[in-house]
Amino acid sequence: MRMLLIAAVCGAGILSLALAIYAGVRANRAVAAILDMVNRHADPGAPRETGVNRDPITWNRVSSRYRAIDPGAPLIWRYRLWTFLMVLSGLLAFAVLGGLADAGSP
Repeated sequence: MRMLLIAAVCGAGILSLALAIYAGVRANRAVAAILDMVNRHADPGAPRETGVNRDPITWNRVSSRYRAIDPGAPLIWRYRLWTFLMVLSGLLAFAVLGGLADAGSP
């Protein structure tokens, strides 16, 4: 019974880690869609936005341009949702797997 419980907890930790990776990929896709939208609506000859690289100044510039294009900003909300899920499932995965490592020690 103990081995079954350990296997279930380990499986839950691995699934949570997989969800964190998936959510990170989806958050990056949302940022790519925002950059694509901003670049499509930019003036001809204007410098293209190539990435935000977690730089607050660049993110503020890109997000304000995106909000000017689409006031509802659904892609920003999508980015925030996937980032929140990534952080939450990553914390859950490390808590579960860390607890599993403590449970195995004598």
